[in-house]
Amino acid sequence: MDELRGSLGDVAAVILLFSAMAGAAFLQQSRPAMGSLVGISLDSEQPQAKENIDAAFVEIEAWEALLSEWRPQSLSGRMNAAEKVAFPAEAVEMFAVAERLRLLSAGAFSLTWRGGQLRSEAGLLWVEGGKVDLGAILKGFLVDRAVEKLEELGEHNFLIDAAGDVGARGDAPGRQGWPVTVDLYAYQVDLSLKNASLSTSSPQWQPGHIRDARSGAEARQLRAVAVVAPRGVEADALATATFASGTRLPWPESRVIWEEDGPGGSRLAGDRKGFRIRHRRPENP
Repeated sequence: MDELRGSLGDVAAVILLFSAMAGAAFLQQSRPAMGSLVGISLDSEQPQAKENIDAAFVEIEAWEALLSEWRPQSLSGRMNAAEKVAFPAEAVEMFAVAERLRLLSAGAFSLTWRGGQLRSEAGLLWVEGGKVDLGAILKGFLVDRAVEKLEELGEHNFLIDAAGDVGARGDAPGRQGWPVTVDLYAYQVDLSLKNASLSTSSPQWQPGHIRDARSGAEARQLRAVAVVAPRGVEADALATATFASGTRLPWPESRVIWEEDGPGGSRLAGDRKGFRIRHRRPENP
């Protein structure tokens, strides 16, 4: 997502459909994390399933403490204090994804602001002439870490919802995949999410916070974006990059759908395959 600050940040209100999903093996827990409420739904045959959920939340907190720029002693906080910092390999890959999208978007998407440039040398990263802001990628990254932890613990069927950044593996009880509904602006889209991640980008809950990194101006070409990609770090960053640039960016194994102004009002564009489209509300309620 684009923003970790606030109670929901940049959420296009992902609504998870769990009606008729019950059974002794089906567990759900929600806890505050990442500046929002994070929910984990798990269909498990393991006696330690609850402990596995606990471990996933611990993993989220550990990585957030390590990376969030809002924590001054974190690696990103230290980098914003002009230090050269060694990041774990997983975080280095996160920065690599962001750099690819910066280039694809011609600079509209960036993790640095105020003219800052991300530099690297001899295993160290630092920002030259600015600050780093991980709000457009960190939630997806943290969801990936929780996904990996549950897989490491032998879980195969679960969904993690970080208020708009979602990671899914396997199937919900009695379903093929996990049914998810995404609120955009004037539309809802339904999809089945399996072994993939979903992220949304929209300014409707916090107007003006998605900006073109080149100019600092508010991005206004689109109304909302939803992205499905193999990993949360990719889906999160690609959703913001698409919104900031106002264009479909090429990314392997991704599906992107967006809402934009068209003749007569709002319209949907992009990769509709796998999405069921519903009109949500009038253009001017």
